Amino acid sequence: MRIKNIVLIVLLSNLILLAAIQIAISKMVVYPGFVAIEEDFAVKNLNRAKDALARELYHLEILTRDWAYWTDTYDFIEDLNPKYIESCLNDDTFVTNNIQAIYYLDTQGKIVWHRICELPDEQAQSTHQVISGLFDRIDSEESVKGLISTDAGPLLLVSCGIYDSERSKPCRGRMIMARFLDEDTVNELIRQTHVKFDIQPLAAGLNDTTVDIPLDPAACSIETRKSERVVTSVYEDLHGQPTWLIRAIQDREITSAGKRVIVSSLLATAVMLVVLAVLLLVGLHRFVVRPIMSLTEQINHLRKSKKLDQPVRVPHGHETKALAKQFNRLMRRVNWDERKRRRAEKRMTESVQKEQQANRAKSEFLANMSHELRTPMNSILGFTELMMEENLTAEQRDYLKVVHQNGRSLLCLINDVLDMSKIESGNMQLESIVCSPAGIAQELRELMQPLAAQKKLDYKVITSPDLPETIVADPLRLKQVLINLVGNAVKFTREGRVHVNIYLSELREKQSICFAVEDTGIGIPADRQASIFESFQQADSSTTRKFGGSGLGLTIARQLTELMGGTLHLQSAPGTGSVFTLRIPTQSETQGDTNGSQEMSARDVFCGPQGQ
Repeated sequence: MRIKNIVLIVLLSNLILLAAIQIAISKMVVYPGFVAIEEDFAVKNLNRAKDALARELYHLEILTRDWAYWTDTYDFIEDLNPKYIESCLNDDTFVTNNIQAIYYLDTQGKIVWHRICELPDEQAQSTHQVISGLFDRIDSEESVKGLISTDAGPLLLVSCGIYDSERSKPCRGRMIMARFLDEDTVNELIRQTHVKFDIQPLAAGLNDTTVDIPLDPAACSIETRKSERVVTSVYEDLHGQPTWLIRAIQDREITSAGKRVIVSSLLATAVMLVVLAVLLLVGLHRFVVRPIMSLTEQINHLRKSKKLDQPVRVPHGHETKALAKQFNRLMRRVNWDERKRRRAEKRMTESVQKEQQANRAKSEFLANMSHELRTPMNSILGFTELMMEENLTAEQRDYLKVVHQNGRSLLCLINDVLDMSKIESGNMQLESIVCSPAGIAQELRELMQPLAAQKKLDYKVITSPDLPETIVADPLRLKQVLINLVGNAVKFTREGRVHVNIYLSELREKQSICFAVEDTGIGIPADRQASIFESFQQADSSTTRKFGGSGLGLTIARQLTELMGGTLHLQSAPGTGSVFTLRIPTQSETQGDTNGSQEMSARDVFCGPQGQ
């Protein structure tokens, strides 16, 4: 995946994550804050509406006191002066002061004079009854104010004691002024306070709301509607009873503004992140992607042209320049190592060639010497055998036997050296002819039985009944390997048995014939089992002194086995004996020229055991 795509995916993921976080914060913190502010503001509007009603009552109280604490009013209770009525209680007074009812009462609570205006007769009569019903419950001297309920609507009422202007004389009664809280008055209060509110009877208000309203005047309930928030509270009447509900209606402008702010901030953040992403992608392409692409193209050019000594260059970018610099250092190191490797390889090739020439010269020398040595040795052995046929004394015959045995040993050593030199020089040629496993087993039984009988060993060659009648192999080299293995087993076994088991085996769907040479001899330690297949090596240095041998027999056997396409394995433990298993394919691969094969009799092949 390209760097730009990865960066774009990361940026989009971060954009989505930041948007989700911002939405969550807005939903859990910011928007609830706007809601709390709006609810607090609505409660404050309700309190302002209550304060407006209180101010209205206060103004009415001031007006009532101005009239009640006036000497003319004080005298009017006694003399009912018509001029007072004509000048002070005319229509202009009611209209100018926005008064709908005025009552003058004596100290006994009897009405001296009253008037209710701007109401139909029925409503005026019911209002008079409501106000008259309050006379017995109002103290004549104390100032009382409040809101009462009438058929014509809520009525603001103030009652004050009547005194002279100096308040030096006793109270002569009380004066009541009342003003209806009509729609015009409420609208004026709304205009003054900039708070939309209304007031209605408690029973009607309870039916008009969906929330529980506490009866405590200090408490309130908040009802949230689609486009407005309504705060409702109980308003007590003149006697302190919860009679009215006052509702302040607050448009949901704050939360709407909050939503707009949240959406605007989300859009601003998105735009900012998009712009930042574009700038980052542009900068990334200019300072990272393009230099890396240039570096990649130059590296591909170097790879195709195979001119690794040319440095690469990057137009700009600190990190990419550092990368190109390190790459050039690496290539210089690689070129230096390559030149060093080539020089070492050249020296190694020359050394190997020299060593191969020396080995070939050695092998040719050994082969020539072996041939040169075998001719006189055969003559010595032949003449020794002829002399042994003459009439000799016992002492002379013993001397000739010693000469003959040592000659045979020397001839076997020469044959081993010749075979080893042939194998090392690559001149060993194997035959691929049809031979009989049973015949090989019989020859092996006849050849090795005398040696085993001399040591009184239980010697057997056991063949499996499922052996094929013929196989394709080199019988001469196969018998050479087997004679070497059996000879070693006989030589290193003092007592017990030496058994040769010949059977068929199938490994990985390939059929092979196995020759397992088992003995009860001295055995071989595990740490020496690998070395006995090396040239001039035996399991113990004392073995040569005690049993003799050159240490080439198993080396030649292993190499001949591999030339025949087989394997030679060993299982052994000190004191329990050894098992050498020779496994060769029933149809071996031929190597070299099979014509002109060398003929060797069994007598020539068997030269005696040569040691492990």
